[in-house]
Amino acid sequence: MKSILQFSKFLVLAGGIFFVAACGSDQSNPLLNPGNCKGEVPAEFCSKSSTVNFLVLVDKSASVLWDEIRRSEHLDYLKTEFTNVNGSSDRVTGVFIHENTRGAAPFLQQQHQVDCPSCKQFFAKGTRTQEQLKRKFEETNAILQGNYLHQIVSALEEPNTKQTNRQTDIWGSIEVMSSFFASSRESEDNKVFFLSDMLESSIGKDRRNFTRNPPRNKAEAMAFAKADLNWINGELQYDPTTLKKLQIVVLGNNTTTDNNSFALVKIYWQSLFSSLGVEKNLIFR
Repeated sequence: MKSILQFSKFLVLAGGIFFVAACGSDQSNPLLNPGNCKGEVPAEFCSKSSTVNFLVLVDKSASVLWDEIRRSEHLDYLKTEFTNVNGSSDRVTGVFIHENTRGAAPFLQQQHQVDCPSCKQFFAKGTRTQEQLKRKFEETNAILQGNYLHQIVSALEEPNTKQTNRQTDIWGSIEVMSSFFASSRESEDNKVFFLSDMLESSIGKDRRNFTRNPPRNKAEAMAFAKADLNWINGELQYDPTTLKKLQIVVLGNNTTTDNNSFALVKIYWQSLFSSLGVEKNLIFR
């Protein structure tokens, strides 16, 4: 009888040791071993390779008359881009282009806010709860991304009846870009989106006015850009190293000018932005 009791105790003790060992040694199952987490958040749905910083510049001068097809195409493009805004450190800002671009208050200024559980919190939950966390994360992102696009649409549709619609200070956006991206790192996703016909049209000494005097050929477009750097370097406060870490996407509307004139305006901006260090990161759509 004594030997049977001793053997029973041995089985209980051995079973307990085996159970602990089995639970603690399964390194292949992250649900049992949250120590496998290599970061602060689970890579399954809310880890990011880089922070996203988006600046959207919407032209509100009188010269812009949007073609509905082009406008729809550009909004679809932005909708796709906004799906990359899904981390709590991401930023989206919208600013108007008009006579007083440098002094314009942002119509959209948002730091993306979405709750993401820590890696250990995530792996401490069961599979069903993990799926619920994923869905909540995705749904919250979709709502926020849709809100950004809605504010862009509202900005496009809202009429500008103020005197600021008489001129188009696109040069001023250089200062706005430099300020917004001053703290951004080169490794981050830093993008500027222009929703504009890109017709610089300002009145004043040494200012450019494409409405009255557009470039007549490629050589003149490039000469304009070279000459305009004198005013830009003398009057605007900007950091060239900041501009070099940007990608600029022009979502243009060339229905206000004929195709040849728009092509020359495009050459002007390519030349000007190239001088500012963004030659390889300038896209016209």
